[in-house]
Amino acid sequence: MVLFEATFRPTIWDVVEAYRSAFPDSTRFLVTSFDRQHLEHVTKKHSDWVEPLPLDTLRGAITLARSHLAIFADRPRSLGILAWLSDLPIIDVWHGISFKPIRRPSFLRRYREVWVASEFLADTYQRIAKLPRHKIRVLGHSPLDKYVNESPSKEELRRRLHLPASNAPVVAFGTTWDPQDPASPVPGLGSFGPDLFSRLSDWAAKQGADVVIRNHHISGAAPQDAPPVFFRSQADYPSPVDLLKLADVFVTDWSSLAFEFAVMDKPTIFVDIPEKRPRRFFVAPEYRAGDILSTTDGLLSALTDALNAPSDYLATYRDALAVVREKIISDGKVGEASSKQALALRELVVTSTRRPRGQR
Repeated sequence: MVLFEATFRPTIWDVVEAYRSAFPDSTRFLVTSFDRQHLEHVTKKHSDWVEPLPLDTLRGAITLARSHLAIFADRPRSLGILAWLSDLPIIDVWHGISFKPIRRPSFLRRYREVWVASEFLADTYQRIAKLPRHKIRVLGHSPLDKYVNESPSKEELRRRLHLPASNAPVVAFGTTWDPQDPASPVPGLGSFGPDLFSRLSDWAAKQGADVVIRNHHISGAAPQDAPPVFFRSQADYPSPVDLLKLADVFVTDWSSLAFEFAVMDKPTIFVDIPEKRPRRFFVAPEYRAGDILSTTDGLLSALTDALNAPSDYLATYRDALAVVREKIISDGKVGEASSKQALALRELVVTSTRRPRGQR
């Protein structure tokens, strides 16, 4: 039995689904949480194969004790105590690629393995998180495979995202959640001023474009669509793949989605949001391969350039993109991560045994 925490982060689901494809019906997967409503919401799209496991029951406690392996994504919530009080083998699959810092690296040092996308990131983990090199496995980043191995039409992508049929170009926003500005209709961009949303809508109408804003799941329910601006919450559309494949231009801040979008050779624009607290970067800010803007005028001007002359825009950042692809996402290996991670997970499932504390 393999446990993983109820999460909207798609990386865990990608790893597990790759495993199930390679080894069907061979392992039980249980999704856990103390929050039953959240557990039901997260698992409803996978109800044919995943088993929800509420942790506030006797069955939950017994099943937890009998499990063979746990998969974490970043610092866990419900299962975090396992890293300290249990000998259950744990692997981390989230920070394969990320600008954002590793929170509480002491957690990672208690894991059996940490999976990353490239040798450069393995070295970074070793340096920043002080992880022993033998705990780090370079297996690629499984979400990237979907960008190169799947080719749905734009019509199909719009259908999946419940967008109206159209040939309009698409600008996608995927910014991180800002706890200081939780109610902004464009998450994290409150510092751009109260008129950003209306000006963005006017710009899109003049360009004949659609803007799709991906709301962070912590932000709550997405606002109502106001064409040509549409809102798609991470809670309802956990995987970003369909939106990023559909997008002609991507706007982000410090989201690791910038690295996923870099696979497709399309323009990325970065918004430079003022820091509200000191930030320790995992991947340095220098790896932002695109315009970096802090005003609405600058953002709309860059959007116009990127949408109407994408080749010229990309030419400016060709060298920076090449570095990102080589160091961060191991571009030559994109498309192979899912199979590698499925095999690695199978090896752990077969060989994992519970060991006394102190022998990890």
